[in-house]
Amino acid sequence: MLKTKILVLLLTVVCFTSIAQNKHTLPKNSKQTVSEPTQTRFYYYYFDALRLKDEGKLDQALELFQLCTKIDSTDAACHFEVGAIYSIYGLRTEAINSLEKAINYDPSNWWYNGQLIALLTNNKLYRKGEEKIFYQNVVKALDRAIQLKNHYPNKPDVYRILGSLYTQLNQLNKAIDAYNNLERITEVNLELSITKYQLYLMLNKPKNAFQELDKIVKKYPYESKYKVLLADQYFEQNQEQKAFNLYQDILKTEPNNPFVFSSLANFYKKNNNPKQTKIYIQKALRSEDMDFKDKTMILKNYIESSLKDSSSIQETESLIKLLIEKHPLEEDIHGYYGSFLDFRKRKNEAIQEFETMISINPKNINAWINLLLLAEEEKNFNNIKLIAERALSNITNNSLLYIYGGIGNFKTSNFDKAIIYYKKALELLTPENDKIKSDVYEQLGDVYYTMNDKQKCFENYEYALKADPNNVSVMNNFAYYLCEEKKDLKQAERLSAKTVEKFPNNSTFLDTYAWILFQQANYSLAKYYIERAIENIKDEIDGVIFEHYGDILWIMKIDDEKALSMWQKAYNAGIKSDILKQKIDNKGWKRD
Repeated sequence: MLKTKILVLLLTVVCFTSIAQNKHTLPKNSKQTVSEPTQTRFYYYYFDALRLKDEGKLDQALELFQLCTKIDSTDAACHFEVGAIYSIYGLRTEAINSLEKAINYDPSNWWYNGQLIALLTNNKLYRKGEEKIFYQNVVKALDRAIQLKNHYPNKPDVYRILGSLYTQLNQLNKAIDAYNNLERITEVNLELSITKYQLYLMLNKPKNAFQELDKIVKKYPYESKYKVLLADQYFEQNQEQKAFNLYQDILKTEPNNPFVFSSLANFYKKNNNPKQTKIYIQKALRSEDMDFKDKTMILKNYIESSLKDSSSIQETESLIKLLIEKHPLEEDIHGYYGSFLDFRKRKNEAIQEFETMISINPKNINAWINLLLLAEEEKNFNNIKLIAERALSNITNNSLLYIYGGIGNFKTSNFDKAIIYYKKALELLTPENDKIKSDVYEQLGDVYYTMNDKQKCFENYEYALKADPNNVSVMNNFAYYLCEEKKDLKQAERLSAKTVEKFPNNSTFLDTYAWILFQQANYSLAKYYIERAIENIKDEIDGVIFEHYGDILWIMKIDDEKALSMWQKAYNAGIKSDILKQKIDNKGWKRD
């Protein structure tokens, strides 16, 4: 189904990589450059390398392919296979060099050239700061594509590649020429016409652009969707009267066309006519000729814009309810309504909609996550635990659900179960989720500390920092607990210093650093940092910081009255420990 808004659609380079990696290339080793025994040895290693490659033993396969290139350095297939494996490993430069060698010995090979072009233009293989190298390699890819055109002048993919490369290099007229050649080989089609339409607009040639869409309309005169597409583009380019006339023309032959209704809703919305906007959106949503996905897209766009305008909130809700009435068993619309109700702070009603989603499809992960987020917002940890358990009875392979299960059980003192959940989450997390892994290890460490298992706590903090060396929350907790245990205060100081360096205005981090300095009898610096911590306290009053400040002042013997007032402030802020009470009642403690 065509949307009324054209997405930027550039015909991308044909992806040869996956094809080439799974394709066995046979060596062209019938040359007279090697003796028959040598050739036999070559084939033995080559086919053994192919076997290892098929088994996924790429390191061993690479060694044998490289050995083959030493036996016969002119064999293109071997160089290609070496390049293909380097490509899998993300070794861009090595892969390019090997593929260029393959092409040097077999210049017209479609697969070799295609793999090289795909590799040269794969921007995921380029790091930040390598933009110049990427540009140079796209130019190199274009040169290869031009060579391919000489070998395959009637192959459509050649012109798709050329069009894409010329576009990347901002040679738009040449890109259009390439697509025109493609059109001559194939035929007029929507994808090509849209691509050229976009290119002409980029060249500021709207007349040529609309001629491309006209070609599609003329080729398919009885397909109204192309007329709607053309009208939508007139609308996008601010030729509103042309768009409106074409919409009306379509309605003469198709008075119930839902896509025209949707487009007219946009038309009236832009022209500040909310009454007509609502009428045409309702017509589109009630239509039997528009599928549910298109309806939800229309509604989603309308909701996103309406939420900014409080005057249309009521109308938005009535439209959502209309769609629910028409499609009561569609999960997504209940999800939209739940999110809408959450936005409107109607939490209980939102929960009902997410529960409805789950009753329709118990494996709907989005519904479960939304329920968990609502429970988290309320800090209802018992509810988090119960929701996670319900979710995991239906979905067993989602790490986030196990993390929430861990949180819910930890906060409700079910420590053994929390550990089980966190460990299961770690099993499911992949290497690219290192930051999440770090958080889970941190939470495991917190559980163990609460259980008074300091060794396992510190082990998990170490794992957390290994997964994410920049996790300042772990650094702070690790440093503070080391300090509390009077263990390795130098390591505690190093960890804490990093947090203060990264976040110099964070009162919690400043307090930890001050307390570690205090434990090392570095009182002057401790006082400096604790006072900075107090200066940077935001909304929540942290009684621990006041207690620490009082202790530092007391031990320095510089202001006993202020020390007592800080302890009292800490007590009033909720620190009700026996030790603090004794300090207040005894007006301090005995000093040397």
